[in-house]
Amino acid sequence: MSARPRSPVLALVSAAVYLFLYAPLVVLVAFSFNRGRLAAAWQGFTLDWYRGLLADVQLLGSLRNSLIVALATTAL
Repeated sequence: MSARPRSPVLALVSAAVYLFLYAPLVVLVAFSFNRGRLAAAWQGFTLDWYRGLLADVQLLGSLRNSLIVALATTAL
């Protein structure tokens, strides 16, 4: 069995596809630490959004319920 040589064009297209798919996620994560309410301009680093998220009792209850359902479904 002889291995076919890999095409550099295929590698370039694959890299472009992955960049197209993951670049918006990276930008979204980066701007989730933005101090400003609008993501149009960077206004400084903050963790306030995450503090507010973790302080929301109703959201944490919903997360707990979702994890219970997921674990029960996996066990079944």
